[in-house]
Amino acid sequence: MSKIYDYQKDGGPEWHDDEYENFYLKLRSKISSYIDAHPNIWFAEVLINVPDFFYMLFMLSRDPEVPKSNKAQIIGALAYFISPIDVIPDAIPGFGLLDDLYIAMIVSSNLLSAVPIDLINKYWPGEADVAVLIRDNLDKLNEKLGKGAIKRMLKSLVSYTKNANK
Repeated sequence: MSKIYDYQKDGGPEWHDDEYENFYLKLRSKISSYIDAHPNIWFAEVLINVPDFFYMLFMLSRDPEVPKSNKAQIIGALAYFISPIDVIPDAIPGFGLLDDLYIAMIVSSNLLSAVPIDLINKYWPGEADVAVLIRDNLDKLNEKLGKGAIKRMLKSLVSYTKNANK
């Protein structure tokens, strides 16, 4: 499994908003505890990256070099991270964060072709090569969940919601 990023190393990510920092720290602790208790789950290697992608996207949303169209995607992904309403409820331990990560991977993949890699690396708190990690995580999630999984989950959720309201 990939090494878990040590938040305290080098003073941790530089935050400008306590609400996001608290979210990041709580999420990192929750995921680390879950992985410690379930070390053999297939998605542990990708799951541990959720807080780091949250941080990276948060910082990129504030960077003036990121195009507005990409910022809209980033803000949507961040809102989805924080929202209590998810396609896969966060109440499902571990698995509930996969949809958040999947969306972060799609947005991050779009960023790879829209901004210089140096800008993405500037905000990446992890040790692994972020471009490789984005591609590998997205490939792994597509392989396990099926390409277009989020679209299918959203369609299913909309259908369920319509039927429940009848």
